[in-house]
Amino acid sequence: MTTSTTPTMGALGRAGAAVSVASAVANLLGYLVPLLAARTMEAADVGAVASIMAILSIVAVPGLGLQIAIAVAVAKHGAVDRIGRLTTVVAALTVLPLLPLTPVLASALSLPWQAVPLTALIAGLVIVGFGRIGVLQGNLKFGGVAVGLALIGLARTGGIIIGLIAGMSLTNMLLLGVVIAALAIAPLLRLTAPSAPTPGLIRAVWAATSATLAFFLLSYADLIAARYLLTGQASGEYAVLSVLTKGAIWAPQMFAIVALPFFARNVRGSRLLAGGGVAAVGGILVVASVLFGPLALRLAGGPAYEHLAGYAPWFAAIGSVYALVLVLTNSQLASGATAPAAPLWVGFIAFVAGVLFVAPATITGIVSTALIVATLVLAATMVLMNRARAAAPAQPVPPQ
Repeated sequence: MTTSTTPTMGALGRAGAAVSVASAVANLLGYLVPLLAARTMEAADVGAVASIMAILSIVAVPGLGLQIAIAVAVAKHGAVDRIGRLTTVVAALTVLPLLPLTPVLASALSLPWQAVPLTALIAGLVIVGFGRIGVLQGNLKFGGVAVGLALIGLARTGGIIIGLIAGMSLTNMLLLGVVIAALAIAPLLRLTAPSAPTPGLIRAVWAATSATLAFFLLSYADLIAARYLLTGQASGEYAVLSVLTKGAIWAPQMFAIVALPFFARNVRGSRLLAGGGVAAVGGILVVASVLFGPLALRLAGGPAYEHLAGYAPWFAAIGSVYALVLVLTNSQLASGATAPAAPLWVGFIAFVAGVLFVAPATITGIVSTALIVATLVLAATMVLMNRARAAAPAQPVPPQ
């Protein structure tokens, strides 16, 4: 990969850095929402904002699957079949079923009825934006991917953040959120790819969405279990510790994003390099959690949580294992594997059974179950990846 038409190692390094910064910006915008809400709203209203963000995160999951499928299609074929229609249909099929549930969700979550359709509309715009980022990713335009990720973060949270600062009502901040989301997504709508029949595209979108949803459920399952099984104080402590897990999952995200089109083209060594990079970052984070656990917990939750430092390596290790699972699952999706989400769904079921019927209802019981399940899921994913990898011969990156 040394010709002028393909990225050099230096270019890939700069691309990874740009993607990392953009991902950090998007994540920081997400973290700002609960921080601002806690400081500007009553407790009941804070819960309403948290519910809105949860709905947004869940409903937008198909957007990530769409991004992966389009990136793979563009990387393999240089084209995607009618991207505008595809992204619109996926967004509509995701958002429209939510509308009849408006009365139920509004009542169950104590939200104004307008909040549900407005949140659904923001999620639909985010899904469309994710699909267009897939075009950039498949074409190895990682600087554009970085800008796109930052725009997605702004679309998801920009209106809510401004609304919290301005003291708006929930309905008004969501109305503003729709406007800001539309403005943030607008530049991405100009991105197109050559239109041509793309075999298996719909199946690829479904497979990527299923895998992404399973990954989100599995990686959040221990936090939900802690909320259900532990006392209020212990579940709060678990929530602070889980910040280390989430940080370890998303810190090496750039490897998954940059490597995906190379996976799609079955470039020799791409899986080893991406997996090695994720493992190296994970190892560094685990060691750092051993050496600087009290500092990490002071930053995550304050001095009151420093006594939990002994748990820090466990939580960092879980996140590091899941980061490897994520990049290897992406490898399977790019290779057209038959059931790339299977280990994730099985792992989710196994974790639920383990914490409900086997492990003690303690922080140690939940985190140890999560680590065991994560390790088994990683092992199963590696087995499936090795089987799928032999399906296509390695080839060089085609010129851009």
